[in-house]
Amino acid sequence: MDNLDNLRRDYISASEIGVYDFCALKWYLERNGLVEKINTVEMQKGKEEHEKLAKGVEVERKLSFLARVLIFVALLILLYIIGELSL
Repeated sequence: MDNLDNLRRDYISASEIGVYDFCALKWYLERNGLVEKINTVEMQKGKEEHEKLAKGVEVERKLSFLARVLIFVALLILLYIIGELSL
């Protein structure tokens, strides 16, 4: 059984990559068998922090899209003005 445990530690599954991508600390704690030691209050705080971060990322994504649209519109206006001036 010891060899099997060592083999499992040598490889990372696709689901572990997903956990790591979401939260490296959670992956580390799960990988090292420390998840049970976390207080549920602390887990709730961590969940709330992740939700705040996700909202911030969503706002950032929307603002980035809006900025691209505005730049595109500004370029169209500039091209129109340049076209009018050259006539």
